Amino acid sequence: MTHWHGDEDAIEHAFIVKAPLDELFFTAIREDQRIKKSKSQHTSADEILDPGLIVTDEFSEDDWEDLNVIHDILSPFTVWLLQLQGLSSQIKCSKGLVADVIPAMDELLSHLEQARINY
Repeated sequence: MTHWHGDEDAIEHAFIVKAPLDELFFTAIREDQRIKKSKSQHTSADEILDPGLIVTDEFSEDDWEDLNVIHDILSPFTVWLLQLQGLSSQIKCSKGLVADVIPAMDELLSHLEQARINY
């Protein structure tokens, strides 16, 4: 079964683990710098270059803000998906009748149009 709201769930989880994730990157970067410093005393600069450095994977504040915007855009899709499947605890909808789908499409289209203006 495909879970179309998986990306939104992953972003939401990323915000839950933001502090430990930031600490992981900080520690890894500090360790990488320590190793580089140690190696630079024994090798030339060309030998210590590593294209897969953890430094390039660190999330900046701009990255977190981008994830927040993406989450805001995707969130109504998750709400409607659950409602149309009859899985929402907020509203019990019948499962995907056209009468339920058309209001969802209207609301989501309005949401996307507003997001386009905002972002």
